[in-house]
Amino acid sequence: AVVSTQSTGDGGAAKKGKSGGGNSGEEPVGQRVITTRISGMRHWSAQFPETLFEIFVCLSSLESLGIKNTLRLKDSEGSTLEATMYNLSSATALLSSHYYRVVGKMTNGRFTVFKITQVPYIESSKFDALAKKCEITLSRLFLQRNET
Repeated sequence: AVVSTQSTGDGGAAKKGKSGGGNSGEEPVGQRVITTRISGMRHWSAQFPETLFEIFVCLSSLESLGIKNTLRLKDSEGSTLEATMYNLSSATALLSSHYYRVVGKMTNGRFTVFKITQVPYIESSKFDALAKKCEITLSRLFLQRNET
């Protein structure tokens, strides 16, 4: 699913939700999660500002300054992103050059990480196909939303 409504926690079942803007007269959608690459996240965050993004990336470096951790991330396209994470306990276990599933929010050009989980390389290699499919679907949904 490209855009999903998820319960809190990891074990919740996901169900498809609408990706459109306003909810006037529509059933509430809940939190949206878009699976994409760094370039897609930069593009779609302007269209869907209240959205969480899921990206699969390699950790290039980690810098800790008090409670603020700065992560430098790189995806399979070579796009890079500087992200901020405030959960120190999660950051201490991160390793450079490992692959991670990262969920966070882009606000005013800054990406804040809410959750980061290490993934095997084989899982991250499957991500490109999923991201491409998601971006195509999002483009279609956005065009449909603008036509109405």
